[in-house]
Amino acid sequence: MRKLLSFIIVLALFGYGENSYSQKESITIYQANKILTIDPTMAEYEAVAVNIHGRIISVDTLNNLKDRFYNAEINYEFKDKVIIPGLIDPHVHMTLGAMMYGLDFIPPWEMETPSGKVQGLSNKYDLLERIAELEKNAQDGPLILYGYHDLVQGELSREDLDKISQTRPIFIWHYSGHDFYLNSAAIKKSNLSKKLANKFDGIGLNENGELNGRIYEDAALALFKTLAPELMSPSHIKKGWEGYENILSRSGVTSVAEMGYGIFGIQTEDFFTNNFYTEEDHYRLFQVPEHRAFNKEFGKNKIKKIIKLSKEKGRSARVLKQVKLFTDAAFYSQTMKMLEPGYIGGQSSGKTGLLVTEPNELADTIKEYWDEGIDIHIHSNGDAAQNVTLDAFEKQAGGEKGQRFIIEHGGLFLP
Repeated sequence: MRKLLSFIIVLALFGYGENSYSQKESITIYQANKILTIDPTMAEYEAVAVNIHGRIISVDTLNNLKDRFYNAEINYEFKDKVIIPGLIDPHVHMTLGAMMYGLDFIPPWEMETPSGKVQGLSNKYDLLERIAELEKNAQDGPLILYGYHDLVQGELSREDLDKISQTRPIFIWHYSGHDFYLNSAAIKKSNLSKKLANKFDGIGLNENGELNGRIYEDAALALFKTLAPELMSPSHIKKGWEGYENILSRSGVTSVAEMGYGIFGIQTEDFFTNNFYTEEDHYRLFQVPEHRAFNKEFGKNKIKKIIKLSKEKGRSARVLKQVKLFTDAAFYSQTMKMLEPGYIGGQSSGKTGLLVTEPNELADTIKEYWDEGIDIHIHSNGDAAQNVTLDAFEKQAGGEKGQRFIIEHGGLFLP
C-alpha cells in the first residue's frame, strides 16, 4: 500500500484561479499517484499546478496541465505519493503549547515531541526513576517536567518528589495542563501555605490539613511569579514554539485556531506571536479571544475591541469575531463538573469537580456576545457542566445574525 502522506498542499485544493494565470509566471506542476481534493465534484486528479507564491492554479491530469502551462517545470518527486489538502486543527494553544514543548516529557504513553517520539512511562516506579534521572542531569535551577498522568502512573505526592531532591524545586506539570505537583523545595520557593485553601479551590491538602504538593485550576495563579521566568522567557517560548511548529508541519497541519487568545496576557501573547510567527510559516494562525482576558483588559469595551481587531488587516495572526468561554474545568485532571455521585476514584474521589463560571453568571455572559452576533466557543466537559451550559444557552435569543454556539471538548453527555 502506498504511503498516504508525504506532501501537504498549503492551500485547499479548490482555491485555485486559472483566470489570473499568466504564462510569464513561474509554475511548477507536481505529479502524484493521486491528488485528493475537498470538492466532491472533482474528488481525484493526478497533478497540481502551483505558482511561485505557493498558490494552487489548477488540478487536472498531467497531460492537460502540461498543455495548459507549457512553460511549467515538472516535479516528479511525489509521483508515487498521495497529495491531500492541508489539515486544520481548530483548537490549539500556541503559547501554552510552546511552554510545554520546551520541556522534557514524562508521559504515560508514547508521545510525539519536537525531537521525536518519547516512550511512555506506564507505572509509578518508571515515572519516579525517570524524574530522578532528569533531576540528576539537569542544570542548576528549578526542574519543570510535563506529561504526568495520575490515572495511569499513580498518585504523586510531595513526599515522593522530596525523595528525589530536598533542595532543588521540582514542578511536575499534569498531562491536562491544569495541575502541578510540587516537592517541598518548590512549595517553599513559591511561598505557598495551607492558608491559600481559604482563597483557592485548587489547593491540595493531606489528611492532616497540610499541603500535599498538588496545586490546580484557579490556584495555579499562585505559581505564576515562580514559573513565569522559566516558562515564559522569550528563549523558552522560542524553543517550544519552533518545536510546536515542527510537529504541526510533519503532521500536515496548515491552519490552526488559538482557542483562548489573551489567557496569558494580550500584550505578552502579541509579543510572542509577532516574534515567532509570520505569514511565511507553513501554517495559518487564527486567534479566538478569551472572555476573561478581554474583560479584564477592556471591561465594557471588550466586544467593541474584539470586533475592531477582527477587522484589522496587517496582523500576523488574524483575530476572529468569536469568543472563548469556560463552564467547568479539566477532563484528564478529574476537575470537570460531574453530577452525583461524582468521582468514585482517583485524585478527585468523593468530589464532583469545579465550575469556572457560576450558573447565574453564564447566561448573562453569553448574552453579551450572542446579541452582538459573535460566535461562542465554550469549554464544557462534565455532564453537570453540560446542564449548566445548555440551560444558559436556552435563555438566549434565536441567533438571527447567524452566530454559532460551539461546545469545546464536550467530555460527557447524558441522553
